[in-house]
Order: sequence, then C-alpha cells, then structure tokens
Amino acid sequence: MKISEIRNAGGRASEALRSIICVDHMMGVGAVIIIHHTDCGLTHLGNDYLRKSLTEKAPDNAAEIARMDFGEILDLKASVVEDMKILKESPYLREDLKVYGYVYDIKTGKLQEVKEH
Repeated sequence: MKISEIRNAGGRASEALRSIICVDHMMGVGAVIIIHHTDCGLTHLGNDYLRKSLTEKAPDNAAEIARMDFGEILDLKASVVEDMKILKESPYLREDLKVYGYVYDIKTGKLQEVKEH
C-alpha cells in the first residue's frame, strides 16, 4: 500500500485539493484522512489578523489581500467536517473515495474520529 502525505497550514482540504487530485489520478487513492490538531496555529491566527498584517506589508495589494482566505479554524471538529465535505463534493474526485476525519490531541496523543452530521 502506498501512502502519500500532504501537509499545509491548518491541514485545510481546500489547499490540498489540487495535490489530492493529482495523486489520485497518478496512483489512485483508496482513502483520504484529514487530521487537524489541537493548538494549531490557525486557531490563533484568524483571517482578519493575517489580512491586516499583510496589508501593512503590501498596501498596494490591499484589494487582493481583502479577498484572501487563510483557512482560519474557529472550531476544530467543524473544520474537519467542512474539509471532509469539500473533498466529498469535489467533482474532480471519485464519488466512492473514502474520506475520514480526526482531531489529534497533541497533549494526550489520542485521535478522536469526527463524523459528518
């Protein structure tokens, strides 16, 4: 069994979608497992904060920055459900692709499965 790992800030599926599509088309993917973890940086860095900070660095790009979504995480379980939905509803991935979601607790080392509602 081949395992591919795709990492990005916040573990967000919207950013990983292109890579998942490529890997699936090249090698075939049996399942995708989404894992978000406690104390993730994107639970501390919200869209508003990042937009403000970037606008200060690049004021000429303020309009573009205002449209950026950095995948802030307000609720870990909800973010996992949202990411599972993104993959399951993508027209570029197989309908039978298995998608699982978990929250990893960095203090206890335990994974908690997250089910879609």
